[in-house]
Amino acid sequence: MANKKGDRNYINIPINAFLARALEKAANLAFKYDAPGSIGDRAKQLGVLLRSGVTIQGIQTPPSGGDPIFAYEIDQRNPEQNPTFMDDAAIPSLLSLPYFTFCSLDDKVYRATREFILRKYEPEPGSGNPYFYTSTGPPPYAYEGIGSVHIELYAHLKNRVWPMSIIMRGMTARPGVSGDDERRDALMMILGCSKVTYDEWNWSNPVQETWNEYSPDHYVHESFDPDNVSHYTRGWFAWVNAQFAEWVETMVRAGTLPSFKRQ
Repeated sequence: MANKKGDRNYINIPINAFLARALEKAANLAFKYDAPGSIGDRAKQLGVLLRSGVTIQGIQTPPSGGDPIFAYEIDQRNPEQNPTFMDDAAIPSLLSLPYFTFCSLDDKVYRATREFILRKYEPEPGSGNPYFYTSTGPPPYAYEGIGSVHIELYAHLKNRVWPMSIIMRGMTARPGVSGDDERRDALMMILGCSKVTYDEWNWSNPVQETWNEYSPDHYVHESFDPDNVSHYTRGWFAWVNAQFAEWVETMVRAGTLPSFKRQ
């Protein structure tokens, strides 16, 4: 599948990884329920082909050197020439690879990729994600996350963080203390950019809405300015709100919902 820019010579790695996993699941269903014809075999073969392409041609060494990582795009005419090293907040993304079970959270290439894309871009030596943005303000009002080519191409807005990437960062945080801290930070950013502080959230029953009336907006938006969260796009964005609900429900079921102590 081609990239978002419409250049048919460039192949988008996360989209093809997503399709590979979908075909693998479809093949399993076809075999389980005795689907007619060769549907299962064809789905399996195509899934294997796509997975091989992603893991063989999609894994490249970044310009800064170090461990190989997943490229975001490759040139199908010459995969090793001019791969694109970045990530986009929209799912499927490189950050979300374990979310749709293409690989595990502990996969070595994924860990290196995750570290690379959750870091600001540095032209020299060519490391970090050019779509990773941070605010200039100090904590606790510091925001950071991945943006999107989409918002820059069609809305001409730059340096906008997509909450979708913050949520996915929390969803792909490892179990354990470091993962707990990462989930907590991600949740604080989501509540903050949605005009909600932790004092307004009922942590004993996080599924129930307990918002204060004065807060003007409690939705998670498409994107926001990390230096001014009141500047956002799409007042109602169902996709990311559904993802936030899924994340909270997952944490509640797993017992990993961060706890906050009032100061």
